[in-house]
Amino acid sequence: AFHRAVVDAAHNPALGKLYGFFARAVRATLKGMMARADLPEPDYAAHAAVAEAISRRDPDGAAQAARDLLQPIADDLD
Repeated sequence: AFHRAVVDAAHNPALGKLYGFFARAVRATLKGMMARADLPEPDYAAHAAVAEAISRRDPDGAAQAARDLLQPIADDLD
């Protein structure tokens, strides 16, 4: 629901269609990543920071919050 809400908040029909096309693959990837004990847990506060920036209509803040959310996982995947 979180990821769909982020896509919907973009008000971008092309992004919405693209997400709809890839949603099943995204869910499967997330499920697989969540099963890996060697990866850090997604941080609720980091997700909340993304949502809060979107609700403030702060695209730069949302982009930075999304990077902050994903960076720990990206670091562990390297």
